[in-house]
Amino acid sequence: MLKEILIGASLASASLVAQAAYMNPENCDHFSGPYVGATGLYQSDNDKFTLIGAGKVGKDIRNLDVYAGHDGWGGGLFAGYGYVMDQTFLGAELYGNAVVGKQKLVSIGDDYYVAMKTPYSYGVTAKLGYLINPRALVYVGLGAENTQFRLSANTPKGSGDILDTHKWGIVPSIGMNLAIDCNWQVGAKLSYANYKSMDIPAYQDFKGGSVEPRRATFGINVTYHFI
Repeated sequence: MLKEILIGASLASASLVAQAAYMNPENCDHFSGPYVGATGLYQSDNDKFTLIGAGKVGKDIRNLDVYAGHDGWGGGLFAGYGYVMDQTFLGAELYGNAVVGKQKLVSIGDDYYVAMKTPYSYGVTAKLGYLINPRALVYVGLGAENTQFRLSANTPKGSGDILDTHKWGIVPSIGMNLAIDCNWQVGAKLSYANYKSMDIPAYQDFKGGSVEPRRATFGINVTYHFI
C-alpha cells in the first residue's frame, strides 16, 4: 500500500508542477520530433508460482500457489519520436532497462526453495497523449517487452540454475512529461508487465511447476528533445 501511495503522490506532485508551468516564452514545439533519454527506476515483481512438490514433502504439496518475486532498483535508456497535432500527442519509443535487486525465495519445504530474478528487459511502446499546456504532456502507452528470466532451485542435494530464458509480454503504461526549456524535459512513468505462464523444470528431487510473471515499474526520467 505504501508503494501505491508514494507513486500516486509523485504523479500528483508532478501534475501540480505542470499546471504551474503554463507559460511557453520560448515558443517551442516541445514534444514533436526525435528524443533520447535516461531513467532511474524501481521495479517490483509479483509472480504467481504453482509448485508441484519436492522430495518427502511432495505428497503434501501439490499445486501450491505462492506469490513472490524480485524487487530492485535500476536504470535504462530510451529513444523515440513524437508528433503533436493541436493538443493530441502520438509517439513511439524503444527502451532498455537493467535492474539489480534481491530475489524473493519461494519455500516448498525444509531446505527446498526456488527463486527468480529479471536482470534486464527491452521493448517498444506506442503512446497517445494530451497536452495540458504547451509544456506539459500526459499520456497512456501500450507496448511489448522482452525480459530475461533466471530461475534457481535449492534442494538438500545441491543448488543450481534451472531456467534462463526470454519472454515477451504486454505492457500498458501511464506517464507525464514536463518541458523545462526547448530541449530538456523531466517526467514520470508507471507500467505493468504481464507474461504468459512458464514451466519450471524439475531439478534433482524438486518436482517442478510453473510461474506467471507480473511486474510493476515506476521510473523518473530525463529527456533531451532535438529541435
